[in-house]
Amino acid sequence: MKKEIKSNRIFIRLNDEELDQIRKSSREAGLSMSAFARKRLLGEKVSARFSEDYLSIKRDISGLCNNVNQIARAVNGKCLAPLPAAEEARVLVQNIYNLMRGGIDHSCK
Repeated sequence: MKKEIKSNRIFIRLNDEELDQIRKSSREAGLSMSAFARKRLLGEKVSARFSEDYLSIKRDISGLCNNVNQIARAVNGKCLAPLPAAEEARVLVQNIYNLMRGGIDHSCK
């Protein structure tokens, strides 16, 4: 696909605070100031990208949920004794709860 050449420009006047706000918002969205301003001027919604902390917690929760699913599958298939599996599931659910509240505990058993 051929990249569209953008050769037209518009000029606007900003005070220091406005410029700082646009810089900050474009950085949070992971866009250049030009791309950010263009999207906003055209009425497109621009959202901040997810932080690395958020993405790390999301990966941790996904992994813990996968573990809970594997335990449930093993118990349902009668591969594990229900009580030890239930205790392991309880620990994993507690870790998920802790992650969601902001306290990361990477010592999953």
